[in-house]
Amino acid sequence: MNLIVMCFLFGYSPVVSVGIIFCFMHAVLSSLMFFLVDCVQRRFQSRQTAEVVGVMHTSPNLGLSIIFMVLMYLAIPGTLKFSCEFMLFCYTSDISFLMFFIILISASTIAPIAFAKIWYSCVFGTPNSKSFSNNDLAHKELIIVLLCLLFLIVLSAFFYNYF
Repeated sequence: MNLIVMCFLFGYSPVVSVGIIFCFMHAVLSSLMFFLVDCVQRRFQSRQTAEVVGVMHTSPNLGLSIIFMVLMYLAIPGTLKFSCEFMLFCYTSDISFLMFFIILISASTIAPIAFAKIWYSCVFGTPNSKSFSNNDLAHKELIIVLLCLLFLIVLSAFFYNYF
């Protein structure tokens, strides 16, 4: 977010356009993440990752929603977040392209590796015998998740056509 603020202060119009799209993307992804954390907390009565295990086994739609949210949020190549970060760094950095590309790829692979163990055990681990509700996402919750993902896809298509 500090990079976006610097881009807005810089005042170069392509950077401001990318910053605005990045702000929309960040707002949707953060809202989706908080919504999914609330869904997990209501089903497992906990937010501790040691107690929330096996979401995919007990609530497959919730598990898939978490997987798609994480893939969009980690800025893997092909997602809107990756494209926004790439464009922002290209417009605002004075370093060489090779050095920038190495930094960008390493940042895109270090984050998934750091979170892989926690997300893997939460989503795919063996469920505990702790008290949890075996309810999957309700229709309203599923519609909210799908609308957020659809908005990100439409925003991504706009971004790729605009730039």
